[in-house]
Amino acid sequence: MLTNNFSIEPYGKKAYHTGIAVPVFSLRTENSSGVGQFSDLKELADFAHRSGMDIIQLLPINDTSTFMDWRDSYPYRAISVFALHPIYLDIHIFWDSYTKIQQEKLLIAELELNALEKIDYEKALALKWEYAEIIYQNSAHKFKASKDYQQFYQQK
Repeated sequence: MLTNNFSIEPYGKKAYHTGIAVPVFSLRTENSSGVGQFSDLKELADFAHRSGMDIIQLLPINDTSTFMDWRDSYPYRAISVFALHPIYLDIHIFWDSYTKIQQEKLLIAELELNALEKIDYEKALALKWEYAEIIYQNSAHKFKASKDYQQFYQQK
């Protein structure tokens, strides 16, 4: 049975909602490594709040990696139901775990990527994967030695 009784109820004191629809990759900040990342959402949320907006809609952020190039940037592929995309990882959160050489290399790569008018998907993704590996190598032993991990591992 088809009905025409569709309505949107107001939320709070406003009789309407305003917002922004945005792909995370477009939220490029100084520390974004050439592509927007999850931590950039905080700045977007602050902007939306200051602007009186109350809705943020994102394009899908799931991992679509198959080819490790621009073809993986399509967020609606069937593979995308499994995990968050590593290209949105904020590798600066782990800054203190990098060597001085790794820090310098990251800053140089980011200067080059952030200066581009358009996103270089392959280079940004390669940089994120390179530093994800470094992060893993620097922290895996700590997690594997933890009591919680050991319990989880024993349950497998």
